[in-house]
Amino acid sequence: MEGCTYRMIMVGPGPIGGIVEEKNIPVSHWMPYVAVNDVDAAAKKLQQLKGTVCVPPTDIPGTGRFAVVGDPQGAYFSLYKGLPESAGADPDQPVPGRIC
Repeated sequence: MEGCTYRMIMVGPGPIGGIVEEKNIPVSHWMPYVAVNDVDAAAKKLQQLKGTVCVPPTDIPGTGRFAVVGDPQGAYFSLYKGLPESAGADPDQPVPGRIC
């Protein structure tokens, strides 16, 4: 990520997440990602259901597309769709230490 430090979290055969150091965010927090088939459509549907879009659907070069959203009760998470060629963990492969 341009302008900040980004470290990949690796478990077993591949990446399962990342850690970003962002000086403009005042407190540490977790940002869960939810896989969707279409980030733009999911963000639009979330707005129709009274949620908010904090970061609009955006491409991550060579990786996929994401958006940061909030549900009507104020819980924030990211929507994500990876590119077919981007590395990622196989959710069906049991690996010790992997969150499920």
